[in-house]
Amino acid sequence: MKRNTINSKPDQCQNCNHPIGNDMEFCPNCGQRALPENLTLSYFIHEFLNNYFSFDSKFFKTIIPLVTKPAFLTQEFIDGRRIRYINPIQLFVFISFLYFLTDSFMFLKEVKEKKDLVVMTENGVQISSDSLNMDMLNQEKITSFKDSTDEGNASFSGLSDFVKKSQEFNQLEKDEQNERVSKMISYFIFLLMPLFALFLNWLFSKRNQRYLENLIFSLHFHSFFFLTGTFFMLIDRLIPDQFDSLLFALIILIYLLLALKAFFNHNWSSTVFRFVGLLFMYGFMVLLSYLLSILISVLLL
Repeated sequence: MKRNTINSKPDQCQNCNHPIGNDMEFCPNCGQRALPENLTLSYFIHEFLNNYFSFDSKFFKTIIPLVTKPAFLTQEFIDGRRIRYINPIQLFVFISFLYFLTDSFMFLKEVKEKKDLVVMTENGVQISSDSLNMDMLNQEKITSFKDSTDEGNASFSGLSDFVKKSQEFNQLEKDEQNERVSKMISYFIFLLMPLFALFLNWLFSKRNQRYLENLIFSLHFHSFFFLTGTFFMLIDRLIPDQFDSLLFALIILIYLLLALKAFFNHNWSSTVFRFVGLLFMYGFMVLLSYLLSILISVLLL
């Protein structure tokens, strides 16, 4: 017989029907947590975070050193002290998800604000002043581009299709263009992280270090990158546009340099020299990914 008290635990396991004592949190037979009879939204959210990310006590134990102690979490993981922190893969998945969710939310917010900023024509038709200027500018680009390419590309149907899609892409507002490219870049990130670890292997690793250790370093660094990016998106209006990108880049570069010094333990001159090489190698791959993201975004129109 089950108790009728609100949110009380049942007398038997709901999974295997084994008897459960009042003071038992888990079933002694199958190990399932003793669920309350009346589930609440707060309980469901807690269980989700607890089971998939172990956020009950690990969240702040992971986030604080991630931000304040570069490479500390990586070294802790390699040294075997893992149970107290969020798994590096889970951490990256969660923070990157939070980043792209915030990015989408900010994009929708900007679109709504632009729709609100309208001007009334004499005929009573509403036109966004920002989109009007963008359309005029894009039309000039399209006309100029079309005049210079129509003649040479008329006999090439494939190239002609690409030109048409390029024109359609140019007609999109800048925010929508950035949103489409941003979605494509999110897929490339999962390819860039292993490459980042490979570059670390070439430039920094000592004989007793393995590629997997560098991959853990890459996961933690990119987690910090996306966490910082999320923070900057949230405070975007508090920082002048001419400073936010510079400040963001400066924080990321300083963090990476300190993390490399702490983790690989080379002297400062060697660390800086290898750091510059890493920037050139990884920067080239990021630029290539960005250009491919634009190309794919055009082709998918």
